[in-house]
Amino acid sequence: MIYVITGESYQCHKQLNKIKKQYQNNKYCVFSAEEKGIKELNNIIREQDLFQSLKLILVRDWKESELKEILKTIKDTDDIIIFYGPEIKLKSKFKDIKYLDFNVPQAQELINFIKQEFKNRNISSDNFLLYFKFQISNFKFISLWPLINEIEKYSLSNDAESARLLWSIDCDLDPFALTNALSKSDYKKALLLVERQIFQKQELVSIVSRILWQLRVLLTVEENPKAFHPFVAQKARLSIKNFKHGEIAYLYQKAVKLYENIILKPSYLKPFYLERFFWQQI
Repeated sequence: MIYVITGESYQCHKQLNKIKKQYQNNKYCVFSAEEKGIKELNNIIREQDLFQSLKLILVRDWKESELKEILKTIKDTDDIIIFYGPEIKLKSKFKDIKYLDFNVPQAQELINFIKQEFKNRNISSDNFLLYFKFQISNFKFISLWPLINEIEKYSLSNDAESARLLWSIDCDLDPFALTNALSKSDYKKALLLVERQIFQKQELVSIVSRILWQLRVLLTVEENPKAFHPFVAQKARLSIKNFKHGEIAYLYQKAVKLYENIILKPSYLKPFYLERFFWQQI
């Protein structure tokens, strides 16, 4: 069985978890073509387990030039394969292919989606929609993560005033809000902050440049604190103490690669690479 999961990131993430639950008795393996060579995928497929006949293998982060070799590697396996990322079309020689592509719901479809999310949490959506209905019906979402974040926060208070206040919050003006979220592994909040900047029509290159600047400050402030304004140095130190050893350097390397993708990739792919920087950690 092969699944191809593409489209809006929240629904993709939710669908992936649904499939993982469906195959929870099978060994789950993740293959990132960006981090490991095709040979590693071959090793994963060939690996035998005495107690489990099939594996659930997630394939992600591939380049178009690598796809042919990946398909050749999985051609004869009985394992369950999930392609997670850009849209691909497989030839008929691959049996049992399920394409799961998710669009961002709009207008009444979005209202229905919100009602279902509240129903899943056993909470009434009435007060939330009382204030939101007009805004949501006329708002063009790129991703549902920011909306889900608001729903989760609202579900903790569940009153109309909280709903109004949550929706009216502007993008956090604190330049270290993003790195503070990353330091606490709160990738949903980090993604929310970035999404709000995208909604404000800010250039993706500018957003990623700020991420790089923030991480670069964290990497260098201890060695050369006088290079920064005292306020910046103080804020940076507050973020640093929450990171694990080596985590800042790792995120910086990932951000550099993200910057390269934003510069080099076609415009329709750029939001995907920016979102993936966060949601692949969630």
